[in-house]
Amino acid sequence: MLALRASNKYKQNYQINLLFQISLHTKDLNLLTIIQDYFGVGNIIKHGPASMQYRISSIKDMSV
Repeated sequence: MLALRASNKYKQNYQINLLFQISLHTKDLNLLTIIQDYFGVGNIIKHGPASMQYRISSIKDMSV
């Protein structure tokens, strides 16, 4: 996902965020852990009452 956010901190008044994410049911947490171990980057977070999410938000880590 590529997101543009309004921000007065930047010359063009926008901040660009790059995000890769996979959301799965909590019962599939083991699969997200395998994916995270494979890439060696990113975080797994709780995403709703019955969902977990593997997320990479660092541009540096995206190069993996």
